[in-house]
Amino acid sequence: MSRLDQAPDTELAPCGNTPKDLELFALSLCARYSRVPDVNPPYEAKTLHWDHDHFVYVFGWDKCHRRLLEVFRKTRDTSLESVLAFQYPPPLRKLFPQDYDLLYSDDPWGECSKSAEI
Repeated sequence: MSRLDQAPDTELAPCGNTPKDLELFALSLCARYSRVPDVNPPYEAKTLHWDHDHFVYVFGWDKCHRRLLEVFRKTRDTSLESVLAFQYPPPLRKLFPQDYDLLYSDDPWGECSKSAEI
């Protein structure tokens, strides 16, 4: 797990191929470029292995909950590519129910309903 209050210098590619290297790279990108209202540092990055793919997800915190900032997929050449919201791996639904409720709501600007069970 990576935890930083300030963004490290952003490189064009990860420094290495380990999960920690990819997490630090994703964290660096999100801390510098992903701004979601009311989601604050410390930002954290974790790795998720699902359906033969490796994902790195970055999250921050609102007043009392973890909030998802970005999801990346590890490519064959060990770089990271952003994942579109409809392609997020289902296990993230349990970790970030607030964000999934917003993404999959019939009325995203209205009240959120409880996430559907997987």
